[in-house]
Amino acid sequence: ILLIVSMTYKSFTRGMLSIVSLPIGVIANFGLMGYMGIRLDITTAIITSFAMGMGVDFSIHFLSAVKAEFDKCLDLEKALEKALTGPGVSIAYNAISTKIGFSALLFSHFASIHTFATLMCFNMMVLATAALTFLPAVIRISAPECITGYRERNKIEETRFAFFGKVAMSMAVCFALIIGIFLVDANADDGSTKLKNGKIVVDCRR
Repeated sequence: ILLIVSMTYKSFTRGMLSIVSLPIGVIANFGLMGYMGIRLDITTAIITSFAMGMGVDFSIHFLSAVKAEFDKCLDLEKALEKALTGPGVSIAYNAISTKIGFSALLFSHFASIHTFATLMCFNMMVLATAALTFLPAVIRISAPECITGYRERNKIEETRFAFFGKVAMSMAVCFALIIGIFLVDANADDGSTKLKNGKIVVDCRR
């Protein structure tokens, strides 16, 4: 997603802003799975990827709205306000309508379909909320040049590297958590290993 958005808009900063809210959705999604006892398998992994792909649309639409409003008024504060009260409302309606659509699957008696609906509805609301709360805050603090051009350069010169450093650290922690989950799941003891005479014996029949 980062590479595609960066190449499309020819701006790495815009690509970073588009995915800045996705780690929130990933962590919240795995947290819900752990709370509900939903195992991480092929189905739930695909659900997570699918939700992230849909959730990035919210960020892309919001960034486009902020950019369009800033070009009109040349004021970042007003641009954020108009983007939230205009296209931001449409993004909220989009998330709500998508959630209602997926909620029909909650009545299914198939466990996998019910799990799919639960995670998708939850992810839509978390990602939409992050796109309308966390992303505007990041834009306001960093005033990225992909939106403001060079008008705010003097204001953000001292905070630019600190901002991207925090984003990079957050993403690194998120990836570390994901890798840790896979390693724990892969190394979980399923009864196929036994300790015999101080040595680990693997039962290959399992």
